[in-house]
Amino acid sequence: NAQDKGGIIKQEGTIDASNVMHICPACGEVVRVAHEVQDVNGKQKSVRVCPKCHASLDEKKPSAKKVAKKAAKKKAEKSESED
Repeated sequence: NAQDKGGIIKQEGTIDASNVMHICPACGEVVRVAHEVQDVNGKQKSVRVCPKCHASLDEKKPSAKKVAKKAAKKKAEKSESED
């Protein structure tokens, strides 16, 4: 529009995943990722680890949705067994 003033507009952008620091679940420190080769089930596998405490960063936690679903299922089974 001709009546709008010019200027610098601030706009949030995306950050590439390679530029993000990881938080170690074991020691709680912000760390860069280190790689180690570990023997898993007789196979050599590259694993991401914390360079400070050597805890694995590849272990997945169950999602909150799955945890809630399991809890509801257990509660239902428990109430059925009590009846």
